[in-house]
Amino acid sequence: MKMKAIKIHIDETESPLFLNQIKYVFKTILTIGGFPIHFIKKGFADIRYGKNNRNCRLFIKSNKNLSYFLKNKGNITIIKKTLPCLIFKKEQQNKDLIKHSNKKTIINNDIIFSIYYILRGIDEKFIEKDKYGRPKFYQSFLYKNGYIHKPIINYYINFLRDLFKDHKPLDIWADNKKYCVMLSHDVDYPEIRPFLEVLRHPNKIPKIISSNKKSFWKFKEWIDFENKNSLKSAFYFCSINVNPFTYYITRNPFYDIKKNNFKEIFKTIKKEGFEIGLHTSYNGFKSLQNIKKEKSKLEKCADIVIMGNRHHYFRTAIDGMTSNFHNKSGILYDSSLAFVKHSGFRRGICSPFFSFDYKKEIPVLQLPLILMDSHLFGYLKYSNFKDYKSNINSLLDSIKRFNGIFVVDYHVRVWNEDFFPEWRESYIYLISQITKKNDFYCDTPLNICKYWLKRNKKIQESSKDETNKIKEL
Repeated sequence: MKMKAIKIHIDETESPLFLNQIKYVFKTILTIGGFPIHFIKKGFADIRYGKNNRNCRLFIKSNKNLSYFLKNKGNITIIKKTLPCLIFKKEQQNKDLIKHSNKKTIINNDIIFSIYYILRGIDEKFIEKDKYGRPKFYQSFLYKNGYIHKPIINYYINFLRDLFKDHKPLDIWADNKKYCVMLSHDVDYPEIRPFLEVLRHPNKIPKIISSNKKSFWKFKEWIDFENKNSLKSAFYFCSINVNPFTYYITRNPFYDIKKNNFKEIFKTIKKEGFEIGLHTSYNGFKSLQNIKKEKSKLEKCADIVIMGNRHHYFRTAIDGMTSNFHNKSGILYDSSLAFVKHSGFRRGICSPFFSFDYKKEIPVLQLPLILMDSHLFGYLKYSNFKDYKSNINSLLDSIKRFNGIFVVDYHVRVWNEDFFPEWRESYIYLISQITKKNDFYCDTPLNICKYWLKRNKKIQESSKDETNKIKEL
């Protein structure tokens, strides 16, 4: 049955956001939800956003005073009513945050501003950074309010899918699949350097002495295991070549993709139907020239067009600058949004989405990383989970509930159990939990991205916009 568009009326004069920012929020959440959008100037609206709640099915009350928090830190609490609502000041609390009457739902909380605030990572501007320039997870209001494993934006999306189910929204994943799985492997240190490993693993000196250069070269093991389970993944390679003796200065990997052993593994990855992506260097995010240069070198060595990226150390700019660099360099998707020391939803969402840079949506798909191997071991002490199984199960429960995408990152070297006991075991457990049922979609990140873009195009072809006035920033 054909999708029916959601009619939206916006009164931007009473909003803390500009019209293009408001439209970005509606487009993001409704497209994920599977709804075409019809922005209207007048008449009956399925959703009305502003101050006047007449003639609509869903009214979302705007709060112009919230514009203060675009440039100032907010002491945010989350109150869970029918929906989780962000409260920026105690005096803004309302006993009737959400109410239903006369076939109308009224939300007396500016969830449009809240979604914009979370997706843009505005909270992170006021969070203390670690020595590598990354926001500390425990200062995030999502963590403080117990929502780091609860994708708050997806609560709103599910709410809309249920409220407007008579509009026949498009399925989120094809073939009636419940959720999506995106597997990936950062290639940081695929070759052992004994002098460095002594510094990194001083308690494993006998094993280091008995190992050889290939002890971390585990590409075949990952490929064989995933093929056995009918799964595909991506391997992200760093193309910058630095001296290993400068590791503690540059923090970059120190292998040379021009060597024959890398050229051979590139051929194997392509032959097996897996993906090769770019692992941008430690300082790569700082300029378009850096990204273009690194991407070009990898393309030449791997003899393939590179479309996907993940930044080393998850170092990116939070103002949209990095996404603009991706767009200009021909990158189709990025998968760098994650907290370094805790698993979960850094931007409060478990769905693919496009970022925004104050004025416009950037056509580079964000596939937010949710779980990294070290979240389960090296950084487990920072979480409230007793072991890796409970951490994995918590994430899977949330992703299944909200029809999300489970983006996973295990480094190539951690298949080596001598150096990383239980790490491989945790991946085997993760895959066993996923493959218990045939209710998931898994492909290479690039193919997932192409599926999502095709789905978006279908929805946009049924959308229209009667408004053309955009308040300039």
